[in-house]
Amino acid sequence: MIIKKIAAVGLGLCAVFGLHSHVYARASAISSSESQAYQLAYQLEVPAARSEVFIHSVEDLQRLTDEVAIEQSVKDLDSNAAELRSTEASAYNRALILATSMGAPASLRTWLQQSVTMLEAPVVIADDVKDIQKDQPATARIISTLDECTALHTQSVDNQSSVMLWLKISSGKDALWANDVGALSARMYVSLSQADGLHHPTPSAALLAKSAPKNTPLEVLRALRAIAPPIDKIAPTDSLVLNPDVVQAAYSVLTAQFAGDSAPPTAPAGTTPKK
Repeated sequence: MIIKKIAAVGLGLCAVFGLHSHVYARASAISSSESQAYQLAYQLEVPAARSEVFIHSVEDLQRLTDEVAIEQSVKDLDSNAAELRSTEASAYNRALILATSMGAPASLRTWLQQSVTMLEAPVVIADDVKDIQKDQPATARIISTLDECTALHTQSVDNQSSVMLWLKISSGKDALWANDVGALSARMYVSLSQADGLHHPTPSAALLAKSAPKNTPLEVLRALRAIAPPIDKIAPTDSLVLNPDVVQAAYSVLTAQFAGDSAPPTAPAGTTPKK
């Protein structure tokens, strides 16, 4: 009975996404420039999305009043801060390798190299918490990591405009579209990594499906539409929740289709999507 139920679920997802044996054979419809733009955006966006999760966790700590709960939360956040910095360093290093091979602007490559160097070293304790570093080292590291990821996010946004201009000039509007799909996929990945996360429909997915290049595989369009709000939905989508299996299937299709001649984008350690 259990096997039959699993098979039924699998067939249901196949019907939604068209996941038959011929699906991945069509991946060549995605051009190499689109594939590279997708993977670059993916590697740049995962750190940003994971930083947001960390920031929200710190905000949750501030709401706690129980001393035991606070102490445990500080321990967890201290561990999460170290993991976040390792994740960021790995992702930015992969982005640097890819950006170099793509001939990206020197400003982006320099920023990525500087970021990797900084993140591979111990976190620099912020000036405003140096006075508590001796007695509360974990708290000092958490606050310093918070300041660091906020600064990195600002710098990433500043670099994004030059990346978009470079992609438009060097690879055309289709690469810009793929860049946006890569960023969306990265956020899907981080969302799937959250055990208690809710997956809401993504309005941008509908826009991406509508503006997709003519050579876009049908499987990609189906995946984007599957995570978009219903066509007749006008109100905010926060009240709608998607089945995580649908989100996982859409994510798998997108990463496989945009992998090109390489393996699908490798997400940083610690963010393995649920199976």
